[in-house]
Amino acid sequence: MDANFSGVIAFGFLASMLLLGVVLRAQVGFFRRMMIPASLLGGLVGFVLISTGWGLGYGPEEFKLFTLHFFTLSFMSLCLTGPDEMPGKAPPVIFRGALWLSVIWVMSLCLQALLGIGVSDLLGFVGEDMSPYQGAIVANGFTQGPGQALAYGSIWEQNFGLPDIVSVGLIFASLGFAVSFLVGVPLARWVASQRITAGHVPEVPETDVLSGILQTEHREALGQSITHPANVDTLAYHIGLLGLAYVLTYAYIEFMLSVTAGVMLGDMPLATFFSYNLFFFHGLVVATVLRLLVRRLGLAGYFDTGTQKMITGAAVDFMIVGTLMSIQITVLAAYLLPILAVASVVSIATLVLCFYYGRRSQSEFGLLRALTLFGCCTGSAGTGLLLLRIVDPKFSTPVARELALFNILITLLGIHLLMGVIPILPQIGVVYGSLVFAVTLGIGFVAMRFIRA
Repeated sequence: MDANFSGVIAFGFLASMLLLGVVLRAQVGFFRRMMIPASLLGGLVGFVLISTGWGLGYGPEEFKLFTLHFFTLSFMSLCLTGPDEMPGKAPPVIFRGALWLSVIWVMSLCLQALLGIGVSDLLGFVGEDMSPYQGAIVANGFTQGPGQALAYGSIWEQNFGLPDIVSVGLIFASLGFAVSFLVGVPLARWVASQRITAGHVPEVPETDVLSGILQTEHREALGQSITHPANVDTLAYHIGLLGLAYVLTYAYIEFMLSVTAGVMLGDMPLATFFSYNLFFFHGLVVATVLRLLVRRLGLAGYFDTGTQKMITGAAVDFMIVGTLMSIQITVLAAYLLPILAVASVVSIATLVLCFYYGRRSQSEFGLLRALTLFGCCTGSAGTGLLLLRIVDPKFSTPVARELALFNILITLLGIHLLMGVIPILPQIGVVYGSLVFAVTLGIGFVAMRFIRA
């Protein structure tokens, strides 16, 4: 009977680390001043406990699945978020801003991959044993996040026999989150000092912002009741909607795997593109289609944006904790110097890329977009939103709505990379892959000359 508790206790352990992170943020002055999120603090404590044998008997492998599924759930929940943020209702100014963010995001993905490959090759000349594929996964860990680093890394390990890709990718993702906050929070304070918008001064006292816990008089109601509690709880109802999208995605993948079984695309099985490791991509599509269908059928009133955002935020928090608890200390020790070298170069390049275009933007919100994008390109869309919230706590600027549309546009603009090049990069080789990344990056530079936002 006790074996049945293993997965539940593992999740309880993960969740308790998040709670510990809340306490550390509230009680330790350094963490308050740096505004380090509870998820990052809790994940670090969990990593230390597991690495020192105090992890209740669990190892890093047990938490990789949590990372993958919470990442997928966060993206699908984001796509299910209420119809008031659907692209069909976005005015031209919102679309231009979202396009600005999306093109630079794709450029960041390409730039980081090229730098990861280049730096790992250079390190080979000084005796550091890091393959270019391990360097390339930095782009998935930074610009895309831990879920995609885990997803693509698993494909590379399982289909092409490359060692330690998943572990290295998760380490890069963890470092990306650290960079997004350790660098992003001071940047956010600087951007706020530029007085971009009248909404930059939080109505919440700074003490509450720093501690991360709101006092009773400053708390707000979140979400609206859609269902009567005598029938079903509203939160349970929205989780059910997300569960439906998850089941539909599963059924779709099962169907496509049966249809593509044995079909080859050159030397590559076509079923690779419908692997469960790419569940996040297919889930994003299914959730988006489901949301659009609901709108067409006039059922938008049965969704509550506030409740869905809480589910998205919770999934992001658990994903970050799970990512850090998935790190294998042996892999970290073996590749520590090359990982730090690649991460440092990529961090500086990403910072320069985002704020170069932020400075050149014709909009008064250029720096705010740059800050938000820096968070997205070092952590995830969730970290970008957190940095935005520091400067614009009430979302009085259009950047939050641009970010909602951005999550769809990046998939459309980068689909040749996300579903074409990256899953089979070891198959086509780093030379051809680098060529595609370089051409895409070049097209991005040209496109940015014509995007007026």
